[in-house]
Amino acid sequence: MADAHLLHADEEQLDRASIALGDGTAFVIAVCPTEARNAALSRLRGRVAGLSLPDPIEVGTPDEILAALEEQAGRKDRVLSLTVERDGVGALDTLNLHREKLLAGGPVVLWVKDVEALRRLRERAPDAYSFRTTMVLVQGDGGPLPVSASEETQAVLVARKRLRRARMPADKASAGLELAQALHAAGRLEQAEQAARAGLLALPAIANDIDRELRVWLCATLASIQASAGKKTQEQYWHRRAMAELSLESFTHELAVRVQIMPRCPGPFHGYDRRAVDEALGLVNRYGLGPSDAKEAYSAATLLAIVQGDSRRARRMSSLIRVEDTADSMTVLELEGQRHLLEGSILEAESCFRQWATLAAEQSVDLDSMTENIANCLLLRGECEAAERLLEGSSKTSPDAYSKQLHHLRTSTALERAGLRAALPICIKALRAAEAKHQDQWILMHYEALVLATARLADSTLLRTDLLKRILTELDLAREILQTITSDGDGPAWFPIQLLVLMTHLDDYADETQEACIVHARDAFSQARTTYPDLVPHTARVLTDHMMHGSDLEEALTLIKEVEPLALETGFLEERALLLANRILALVLMNVPAPDLEPHIATFREALAATESKRTTAETLRDLASRLPPTATTPDPFALADEAHRLFVAMPMPTEESRCLEIMGDVLVARGHKDEARTRYLTARARLERYGLGLRIPLLNEKIAALG
Repeated sequence: MADAHLLHADEEQLDRASIALGDGTAFVIAVCPTEARNAALSRLRGRVAGLSLPDPIEVGTPDEILAALEEQAGRKDRVLSLTVERDGVGALDTLNLHREKLLAGGPVVLWVKDVEALRRLRERAPDAYSFRTTMVLVQGDGGPLPVSASEETQAVLVARKRLRRARMPADKASAGLELAQALHAAGRLEQAEQAARAGLLALPAIANDIDRELRVWLCATLASIQASAGKKTQEQYWHRRAMAELSLESFTHELAVRVQIMPRCPGPFHGYDRRAVDEALGLVNRYGLGPSDAKEAYSAATLLAIVQGDSRRARRMSSLIRVEDTADSMTVLELEGQRHLLEGSILEAESCFRQWATLAAEQSVDLDSMTENIANCLLLRGECEAAERLLEGSSKTSPDAYSKQLHHLRTSTALERAGLRAALPICIKALRAAEAKHQDQWILMHYEALVLATARLADSTLLRTDLLKRILTELDLAREILQTITSDGDGPAWFPIQLLVLMTHLDDYADETQEACIVHARDAFSQARTTYPDLVPHTARVLTDHMMHGSDLEEALTLIKEVEPLALETGFLEERALLLANRILALVLMNVPAPDLEPHIATFREALAATESKRTTAETLRDLASRLPPTATTPDPFALADEAHRLFVAMPMPTEESRCLEIMGDVLVARGHKDEARTRYLTARARLERYGLGLRIPLLNEKIAALG
């Protein structure tokens, strides 16, 4: 269960709630611990004019909640304040059945004390939870992250002392390894690298089993340090050295060490390589290795499953990790948080990440990676100001702030609030800092952030010619630097493929023809086939995305038929669902009769269900709805957008809720239902305004004005 600090509703959210209450009709869910409720009530009372706000009424039975809702249906002069402190299952069922009464009279505030109570509400009363036009969900931004007690952790102090006392080469190498790992955990990467390199130099050229194992772990530790520093080419070099040491000759613990090192093989899927992870799992199962030796494989397999969009496999793999110490608890919390993000349970994900941060502070572990995760949760649920505060605090404490991956989120938060002048400098500054340090992974990441920012600006009709020219200049330079770093043949095989994919996105906005997009997409697909086959499903999907705009529909269907079984076989469930969505789109564009479409729609639905991810389902349905002809009936883009909207409401993801409402409005306009379209547009704009998300508001204003 999340702590009270996490759930304390902050002033900004309470002010938004007071505005909704002041409108006269609102359903507000306030996630707030009991001890903080009085302060929240006091602030709401001071902000809601013309309405009384009495203390909460405790309801716990169906009769009690029904009576309270029926009485409120005839009142316009007060806010009904309810709390379900007892078992409340019957009360929540009644709330779900009588959800229309929430908007029949004056505003209603339902107080729940924590994330667990909110989860029960969402499970028992999903229709009431999503039954909102002006509903506000108040849950607080979580406040600042805990701060580590000291820079020089106990683990670092102990390792330094041991290193000073070491006399024999193996002892110096072992102490150097311990020091490097402690410094790495504390986020002091340069010192960690120096310690690991010194440990390697201390070892003799001809090693026994003990020395060889030390050499393997020192190389593996250097690989991990390079990964944290954003230097993927260097990470790959050191990982290969570690595996080469293992292959030189057998030693006593070779199998156990191999299973722990092999899953760390760098790759494009959350930093992992699918084939290496599967091979490590095969060794675990074949030889029945113990939980301690198998942890790395299970952890890597969980993250890989999350990237693949396979929630069931992620859940199963993480359940195999035996928790024996605090480090294991932190690993499981991070994996569970990532899985909740995949599934769309944003509050649960943030709760896991904050619990991780609390343990990390106690262990004096670097918090940068978790700062990114928590900021991402805040951003997804519309709390851009809170995300900015968190990221700004991290940039002040981190010595390598602009080379950290979390700063692409600062670009996103600035964009969401239509802060174009702020967004571009943040991303460009981060990109240049990564270029100066030859951090190829960060260069690619910031390159992608800039491409996605360009796409969002263009989609919102805010991309000016001068802005595009500046962006393209920066991207050309970044691409040249990245190609220079990885041009010696030792660079990651997937980098050129990912660059080509990103270039296809840029072609859409850089006055390039559709043929240019197809050329880059074909090159990416061809390179994936020959150099990194696990990217074949992704590159095939990107290629078919672009084929939807031209006359290549038959070829797209042939390609989907070829690649979809491969995506299923290799476990890329999300890419498989997207490929099948493209097949439906192609068939609709080819005017295939509805009866012939039904089997393909059923297969598509089965593919979405296999992911066991509401978020993947919602995002896929949203995208398909936006691309289908508005007059289509099988499938109906309006129904798809409406279904996606309901899923996003439950997560909650207000930006995506608004986007679905906008798509529904677009469909209604095309069908001649202007009044209904206007309602959708106005509701979409209200959702964005309530959260201060200004990126698409100008476009919505244009659409509303066009309706008269």
